[in-house]
Amino acid sequence: MTKFEKYHPILTDHYTLDWLTNSPLKNSHALLQQLPQLAAQTSDYAHTAQFIQGQMLAIMKNQRLLWGITQRSTGALVGVARILPRQLSTTTTQTGAQASAPTTAQALTASPTATEKTAEVPPALGASLAVWPSTALVPAQQAALFLEITRHLTAFIFVELGGELIDMAASNLTAAQQTSLRTLGYQVTPGGSWQIQRQVKWQA
Repeated sequence: MTKFEKYHPILTDHYTLDWLTNSPLKNSHALLQQLPQLAAQTSDYAHTAQFIQGQMLAIMKNQRLLWGITQRSTGALVGVARILPRQLSTTTTQTGAQASAPTTAQALTASPTATEKTAEVPPALGASLAVWPSTALVPAQQAALFLEITRHLTAFIFVELGGELIDMAASNLTAAQQTSLRTLGYQVTPGGSWQIQRQVKWQA
């Protein structure tokens, strides 16, 4: 598996995504205090340093990706983006009356005695994506950042990470952000979150 630590910096048209360790602590602290999702965990410099260190350890372990978003025209930190990867499926046991229906991949590779064995199915990758613009930005700037970063990271998850499904929590999304998600092809699930599935099988 590719090491997550290599995924920086990432450049979009107007922004640079990089580890928060590459920004002064006071700047990171000021940004994180502007994000309702992270403010409670970063109430002072000590907690901010602890939070950033914890995020970097998780990145090194391939457990998540978290970047500070810098607007290149001003050099200011203006948001945070996070990807939490997860497996969509695990080893499936095709045994007994309670066995689940085989997937297409399993059916194509099944042997005549497959129902008597444990089928090893490569786990599909899903990811939870979060893009949090700074509340110090005016609404139009927040909307522009959200659209550009979400578009870029959606493609990044599908193409670079090989993801099959992306979801985004609905909490704290503005009307403009929800419109951006619809524009990008995301749909609301019965549970209230937003999701998009990869439609094209990319070849390396």
